[in-house]
Amino acid sequence: QTISGILVSPGSASLNLNGTRALSALAYDQFGTAMSTQPTFTWSRTSGVGNVNSSGLYSAGTTAGSATITASASGISGSAAMTVTNAAPTIATPAAGPSTVTGNSATLTVLGADDGGEAGLTYSWSLTSGPTGGTPSLSVNGTNGAKSTVVTFNRAGSYTFLVTVSDGSLTTTSSVTLTVSQTLTTIGVSPASSTLSANGSETLSATGYDQFGAALTAQPTFTWTKTAGN
Repeated sequence: QTISGILVSPGSASLNLNGTRALSALAYDQFGTAMSTQPTFTWSRTSGVGNVNSSGLYSAGTTAGSATITASASGISGSAAMTVTNAAPTIATPAAGPSTVTGNSATLTVLGADDGGEAGLTYSWSLTSGPTGGTPSLSVNGTNGAKSTVVTFNRAGSYTFLVTVSDGSLTTTSSVTLTVSQTLTTIGVSPASSTLSANGSETLSATGYDQFGAALTAQPTFTWTKTAGN
């Protein structure tokens, strides 16, 4: 038997970024019969992206493209074509936040996954619906660190945020809805001061305000007391 050809399997394959594929080689003699004693093959990447080790394990790496992987022995070689593609990121942990907010801020979180690695992802938050005049602000946005961001509100209501996770070319999205409830924070009494004659009377009124200084839609029942004086 004289080695006359080498067949690499699979002859072609597609991988995502950072993917791996084990390749195998089989040598044939001048009659097309598999060699009874297989030679030791030398593996190499003759063109393109990625790398192959001495055992025929191909590693795609972080760059999309194509590659030709060759197995050689005794001056004879066979090759396989590898195609490396960039897959869209996915949502590993959906966008989340407290369902009800009683203060003026909350933390939004999300986590993506990507064949190029999570560290290469950016997270961009946007408000898709909210109360009239609601203009929340974010502590960080449009970076990898924005997978956890603090949103500060300026009024009560229902807010829906959409986060777009991008690997630089492909994206995926997730959304979360939070309800910011009015929390009694201050009480205003009117009139704030008054001067009366002896045996005079004055009717006072009270208004409860939320954490944003807006009057409560549903006013509480007030308890009136005289804390000092006549």
